[in-house]
Amino acid sequence: MRPLETAGSTDHFRGIDPVTRTMSAEDQAARLASRAAYLDAVADWVRTGRHALDPAVAKAKLPTITSDMALADACFRLGVWLRRHGRAAEAVPLLDKASQLHPESWNIWRQAADLDEVGKASGPAFWARVRALGDRPYYRPPDLPGF
Repeated sequence: MRPLETAGSTDHFRGIDPVTRTMSAEDQAARLASRAAYLDAVADWVRTGRHALDPAVAKAKLPTITSDMALADACFRLGVWLRRHGRAAEAVPLLDKASQLHPESWNIWRQAADLDEVGKASGPAFWARVRALGDRPYYRPPDLPGF
């Protein structure tokens, strides 16, 4: 087993120039090398079983779902449903509440941000949230040697 992981995604994107939206050659190379190493490790896992984790270890790496997280998910889903059915004014407080209840959820924030304004999830508000992470990662590195 393996826990949930992003497919070789890294925090190298944090070096993107916000004006030109370009990444340095060094960050691009490092990002591509990390992705290739991850994909090689997955292929090795499939072929040999190496990198597999004991089910109990993999389970222990899963986040504990709190009641606030569950309520955030319900608020988010209802807010999206309301938006899709032309009831945006009713959706906004639910989407805001979802993000307040589970502020660590980038999925809730990004999806609600683009419902609010197309492109907002990759604009200045997104970058402000990324900078607010400080040293904390956006993408948690996989539990593999070399990462």
